[in-house]
Amino acid sequence: MLARGPISILLGTALLLPSSTYGQAPEGTLSLDTYLDWESVSNPKISPDGREIAYTRTWVDQMKDSRPSSIWIMNRDGSKNRFLTSGSGPTWSPDGTRIAFLDEGDSGSQIFVRWMDDEGATSQITRVELSPGNLRWAPDGTQIAFTMTVESPASEWSVTLPDRPDGAEWIGDPKVVERLSYRRDRRGYIDDGYTHIFV
Repeated sequence: MLARGPISILLGTALLLPSSTYGQAPEGTLSLDTYLDWESVSNPKISPDGREIAYTRTWVDQMKDSRPSSIWIMNRDGSKNRFLTSGSGPTWSPDGTRIAFLDEGDSGSQIFVRWMDDEGATSQITRVELSPGNLRWAPDGTQIAFTMTVESPASEWSVTLPDRPDGAEWIGDPKVVERLSYRRDRRGYIDDGYTHIFV
């Protein structure tokens, strides 16, 4: 006869618990509905004079299955929290008169500059084909450095495909994948390339 140890007692106790406790999430736990209502903040940047903080606020757009973002600003004590502009990644100029940020332009993500006076004029300063990132002002405020991916030549597909008939609506051409990390959520396939620094 086998000895009854702690494990058998524990299993027996679990079988005696009411069935209503199974399959129910405890109150306060995360769920899909919680995620869809979730908002997050990131990239807090303190103004050069230390009086204000600009940051990125992101939420879930259920209708477009995307995560749009906007830039908000508040006083250092948390007061006067207010919307500034759409976009993300705010970066103060050294003198605090401007903020550089990323937002959607005519052809994808671009760099914009907003003046921090009462008028708040905004200008798009790039028209690049690929998304820039990691904005950094020059110490004198006359230039902005950023990173951007430079695409490398795509690998050739060795299979000869038939010509597409006039008016045909075929799916896209096949992609050759030669690396383990080739896709990202909400972005899809990642083009081959290298990150370069631009000014």
